[in-house]
Amino acid sequence: MIAPLVRANPAGHSHTPHAAGGPTPADAQPGGGGQTRRAWTIWALLLGTALLWDVLAYDLDVMRAIGAPTGFPWRDHPLLVRWGHDLAKQASALAYLGVLAVAALALWRRGLRDGSTRRWLEVATGVTLCVGAVALLKRISLTSCPWDLEMFGGVAHYVTHWRPGVADGGGAHCFPAGHVSAALAWWPLALAREARPWRIDTRWLLAVAVLGSVFGVVQTLRGAHYPSHTLWTAWLCWTLTLLNHAAWRVRPARRQTSTSTASP
Repeated sequence: MIAPLVRANPAGHSHTPHAAGGPTPADAQPGGGGQTRRAWTIWALLLGTALLWDVLAYDLDVMRAIGAPTGFPWRDHPLLVRWGHDLAKQASALAYLGVLAVAALALWRRGLRDGSTRRWLEVATGVTLCVGAVALLKRISLTSCPWDLEMFGGVAHYVTHWRPGVADGGGAHCFPAGHVSAALAWWPLALAREARPWRIDTRWLLAVAVLGSVFGVVQTLRGAHYPSHTLWTAWLCWTLTLLNHAAWRVRPARRQTSTSTASP
């Protein structure tokens, strides 16, 4: 049996299906203005933090503090490479495959109109969007990793990511942060676990944020990414999480509202 991806309501209240095989009233109910504002306030805070960090130009200061002309001493540390990067990335990939399997099974057994099925699909598409978008942007990015810079024993010269199309002479393809996205791509869980649209599960929101921060620190210590790469990846993943949530929750609600209005 497939467990429903929804948090239980307080005081033991349960939702009664609106119709057999159809979405529950909570799924069809538009999100409250306060919850929607909270979601987009987080978006604005992430954007403001990333912009402020870039304006203050702290990236190189941080990298100089942990790097040296010969490179980054933590780059090949077993704790960071084995546990902080390789195993962490593999765990995220296995979790993703698990979500895809559960979503596919739920779709086959209960159909697309089932509320729990839609929530599993929301997580699956949300993670896919986040990881896919970051991978695509990395592929076309000309920004190199910090360990490629001349000041750290490489061959590249520093060029801010605010100058798209300008090569720095290094390996490029380093912005945004791919490893960080393996953690932050799970933000859809913060919205999909709740039956009511736009209601955020704070525990999942913070858990994913902490995990993404750890992934980011690991890569910064290794010289693989600037702190700004983590900040912009966070903003991008949350943006895609909100857009994905809107696509799965708002549009079905509008369709049901139209159907109810047209009914005698």
